[in-house]
Amino acid sequence: MPPRRREQGITIRANQVPQLRRTLPVLQTGAPTSAATEFVRSAVTQLAPHAVHRELARDGALGIYDDNRLIAYSNPTTGQSHVIPLLDGLQPNRSLRTVANAGIRNLLTEQSHLFDDDVSRVVAGKPISLMASNHTRRGTRTTAAEVLSVVKLRRQVGNVPVFGPGSSASAAFSHNGMEAFNHRWSTATLSGDRIEAHPPRAIVERVVEHLGELPAQREVQLRDIKVAYFDDGKGTLQPVYRYRVTLPSKDGVTAPGMLVGYVPIGELVADLPSLYPTLTNLPKQALQNVRLPRPYTGTTVGRYVVREDNDGWVASANSFWDGVSSGAASVPGGPSFKDSQYYWAEPRLFLDEKDSFVNSVNLALTEVHGNWGLFSTYKNYGDLVRLSDIPSTGYGGDARGALAYWIVHSCEVIPTQTDETTSFDVWWNIFNGLHAAMGYRTEMWINDEVSAAFGNLVGLGASVVSSWLNTVINDNDYQSGDTYFDDNRNMTEPMGRPAAVAVTGHGDDTAMMIDPLPKPSSLTEWWFDN
Repeated sequence: MPPRRREQGITIRANQVPQLRRTLPVLQTGAPTSAATEFVRSAVTQLAPHAVHRELARDGALGIYDDNRLIAYSNPTTGQSHVIPLLDGLQPNRSLRTVANAGIRNLLTEQSHLFDDDVSRVVAGKPISLMASNHTRRGTRTTAAEVLSVVKLRRQVGNVPVFGPGSSASAAFSHNGMEAFNHRWSTATLSGDRIEAHPPRAIVERVVEHLGELPAQREVQLRDIKVAYFDDGKGTLQPVYRYRVTLPSKDGVTAPGMLVGYVPIGELVADLPSLYPTLTNLPKQALQNVRLPRPYTGTTVGRYVVREDNDGWVASANSFWDGVSSGAASVPGGPSFKDSQYYWAEPRLFLDEKDSFVNSVNLALTEVHGNWGLFSTYKNYGDLVRLSDIPSTGYGGDARGALAYWIVHSCEVIPTQTDETTSFDVWWNIFNGLHAAMGYRTEMWINDEVSAAFGNLVGLGASVVSSWLNTVINDNDYQSGDTYFDDNRNMTEPMGRPAAVAVTGHGDDTAMMIDPLPKPSSLTEWWFDN
């Protein structure tokens, strides 16, 4: 076996592929576990006894609303269930990880019907703390403190972890009990088929093929390949190789791009996610000083995507709008959203011409490469935007604009008090009517599955900040324990830790709440710690 194989810019070693000397079974899954809907109803009765239960116009789904804010959702057709935590009422506490461990044990014991006894098993991960800290414009601050502790539940077949949309669950706890819940689960049974693994050299060829045209654009480094199962949520649970690749940053200013992919260990049983989804809707080139026509009674949406980079950014932007529009469409008489701008990103859209672009819409999604306090708008190194360079008039209705919520789907753009003591400083000039900004404090997958699920909750009327934090931390590919070495802190960090900054007292605002706020006297950071 040659020590190294380099094809079309891919650096890969055949001996990185685990050699399976046994066959692995294919599993099939049945209808979604039906118990989740009643469990959600019961849980919300304790959290918000006066909430209104509404049947949504899609697949018999249930939406539970408190003061027109979605706080829980359950769809018996898809099996997706959520109880979304309200942030502003959470109180700092200690020892929440102990509380969470006890809470998840009780959940698995007392609500075992949520996880049918089958050929797979449920494994609880270590609790992850949701942290919060306030900072005033005068410089006083609260110490970062735990406000919630999340335990993610993973399905395993033997000792092999399961990925994919069909197997996902978690619960979050405070000292008051369970505050959040996420669940999509189906009974797994043996199909009777077993798959014999192809030799490592054949898997190398398959990974090279799966990466498609990307190697022609830049160097690709294979980080690792591991054996896993993939649950497509459509009835098939098949053995796969899960691989991670790094797209090195040209100059090291932005974090390297990261992709995760799946290839079958042998014969393909059912379709697996593509790194190159078919793109039917591309951003346009932004003209000069385009203003959004006014007025519009709903929430306007803008999307801005890095130029000449991975197609995953465009796919994510499209998935976000699909999620928002489908969510809103399923609520009778519900919120209204308008797809106002969809442009290739350039610095001017965020800086000198911001009031014609990002600051002219109510809800903005930015799909880019990034690092602490900056992001690129051309590939992963060019046309940088630094948060500190945003004009002092900032974003929001008090800045002659309209922006209320800014989502940056990018690595590391929003460090928090865990990362640096000055994390609040850059935001004082940016918040000028803005309600909240969201992103990641650690590196993320370009092709994570966050945008569609997050957009759907936003469209249904859930809290924007809480939906972001809840969706990212529960993304299936962030349940893997994957880590990377962070050059900013010179330490190993976990993938996919979300962060948000909001005007204090507005962490539970929904996308329909777009009235401009005054310059804040206090900001709050929320983030998931390591």
